[in-house]
Amino acid sequence: MVITCALFVDSLMASALYKRYKVRRELFYPWLVFYAALVVALLVLSGLLATVPADPGQRVWAAAPAAIAAFYCVVYAHAVLLFLRGGRRSANVLGQMRDVYLEPLAEVMAEEADKMQKQRNP
Repeated sequence: MVITCALFVDSLMASALYKRYKVRRELFYPWLVFYAALVVALLVLSGLLATVPADPGQRVWAAAPAAIAAFYCVVYAHAVLLFLRGGRRSANVLGQMRDVYLEPLAEVMAEEADKMQKQRNP
């Protein structure tokens, strides 16, 4: 159930970013609420696991939910920044994502294609 809800709110956030030059900020709200509740739940679970009397080796498992919560805090902070920047008309979120992720990948792929071409035709 939690995974289904996570997929739903992730798809809402992706659809909020889909339109060029227009970010639909209202579709960010479910994502922000869901992941804020998830971080709080993970921190509570970590606290409960740390306080339950058990072997000292078992208390190590309390760190796992805390580590996941720390990861989602970083993701949440980036999403909030994207949410705040997305309201400006000049922000082209997909263009920025393309510049950061796809252009370096395209350069690497072009270099690999050149290497393969040179290997075929020495």
